[in-house]
Amino acid sequence: MAGKPASTLLILALACSAITFSNSRLLAYAEPALAPTSWQLDFTYRVPRTIAVRDIDQRVQWYWYMPYKIVNNSGQEQFFVPDFTIATHHGDIITAGRGIPPHVFTAVKQELDNRLLKNPLQASGRILLGEDHARESVAIWPVFQHDVDYQTIFVAGLSGESVIIKHPLTGKDVPLRKSLMLTYHIPGSRSPLVNPQQQAVRLLGKTWVMR
Repeated sequence: MAGKPASTLLILALACSAITFSNSRLLAYAEPALAPTSWQLDFTYRVPRTIAVRDIDQRVQWYWYMPYKIVNNSGQEQFFVPDFTIATHHGDIITAGRGIPPHVFTAVKQELDNRLLKNPLQASGRILLGEDHARESVAIWPVFQHDVDYQTIFVAGLSGESVIIKHPLTGKDVPLRKSLMLTYHIPGSRSPLVNPQQQAVRLLGKTWVMR
């Protein structure tokens, strides 16, 4: 899918941003404020990478991981609950960390050689102000078993901004949270000629959305 025009890439990114709703028109009713209206944490991250880890049966399993760092410069203490959702252009939706064996984090931590890295299960909690109280962790999710050229990562829990809208079809209240949307191009993800650790991973877009 390399070489797609910019208009096609934009459509893919927008499709991913609406994928968790039965009707994408929901997103048209709410957008993040131009200036933050609530607390917001500083979030830095590294490009997602893959790692091969042997399971209890000694079979090799591949996982994606994305290291990140949270700093609270909001002016007051906050309670951080990391929430990473991964969506693909095929319609796959998974939650990072769900069903990931503990030894996968151990392997990731060894590869990163970062003694400050917290287990994703321990990343939630109160964050005090300032760089000295920064929290470092990692989002981990399995490599998809089919070819995926585009995946979008939604990061929630970084902001207190939220809104409740009416579903255009059911009339029910739908809560939306301000989330960071990161869309990546990962060509050749399941090619037998490409080692997953040698894949090119390119950031196509970074924006805030309500979802």
